[in-house]
Amino acid sequence: MKKGYIILLFMLAGFAAQAQQGFGTSNPAPSSVIDMVANNKGVLLPRVALTSTTVAAPVTAPANALTVFNTANTGDVTPGFYYWNQDAVTPANSKWVKLATSNDLLEPWQIAGTATQAASNTQSIYQNANVGIGDFAVTSLSERLDIGSGNVRIRDINLNTGSATDKLVVADPNGVLKTVDASPFNIINYSFSEQQTGRKWIDGSAVYEITGKFYASTDFTAINVQTLIPNFDASKAQFLEVRLIQYNNEGSRITTSVQSFNAATGVMIFGTQGSLGVSHLAGEYFLIVEYVKRQGTDPTVEN
Repeated sequence: MKKGYIILLFMLAGFAAQAQQGFGTSNPAPSSVIDMVANNKGVLLPRVALTSTTVAAPVTAPANALTVFNTANTGDVTPGFYYWNQDAVTPANSKWVKLATSNDLLEPWQIAGTATQAASNTQSIYQNANVGIGDFAVTSLSERLDIGSGNVRIRDINLNTGSATDKLVVADPNGVLKTVDASPFNIINYSFSEQQTGRKWIDGSAVYEITGKFYASTDFTAINVQTLIPNFDASKAQFLEVRLIQYNNEGSRITTSVQSFNAATGVMIFGTQGSLGVSHLAGEYFLIVEYVKRQGTDPTVEN
């Protein structure tokens, strides 16, 4: 009889081992394997000293989701709970993953060249995909930096010296930023040396400009361009516009027509065709010549 009770006890124990286990309760939750109930105690998981998130040791062949408490502070591991993340496709990528705490302020980006999240907002931001700002519920990201709505504001910026090769940033009708040649938008200052204006003539030729300064002691109707601007090769220029600006207290500007120009002598006569009676008063003047370069042709003035 006693032998029968012992056999029955082992049978019940085997049955209980396959059912829910209750600690501190005789009525474990049906959805749990183990149900622990206590008012002043907790669960103490195994404590191990990990050396790296990519090294399983000291645990041998850890199962996927195996959880431990790491006590070491070395390499890329710090004290805290870790679980083993088994990569079924590439086992070599399996690693320990730390359960974040309030002290683990992980940033929503990764350290360069790794899959490890940055731990400080002073680290550089690296994303190997498109970054979006705004509501993209309808339209998906299509550019490296895609702003769905709103304005872009730069509160402060370094003022660096520009160069002749700098580009301008413009937006196309879809809002995509592009760079364009800045030369057509450059502000050209007047100079006694030849310079490009950044504009093009009708045939696509570059437009040049040069300035000369002279003083006329008497009234005049003509000047010698080559004498006034000795570094200007008038024989290879097609004049587009010639302007005279008198340098006086009123700052008056005189734009005049050119009646004729002799390329051999450099003499330019002002006035209208058939009338040479138009003269300019004596005084100090600036001569501004706008032109395109022509090879092997006599210069003329476009009217």
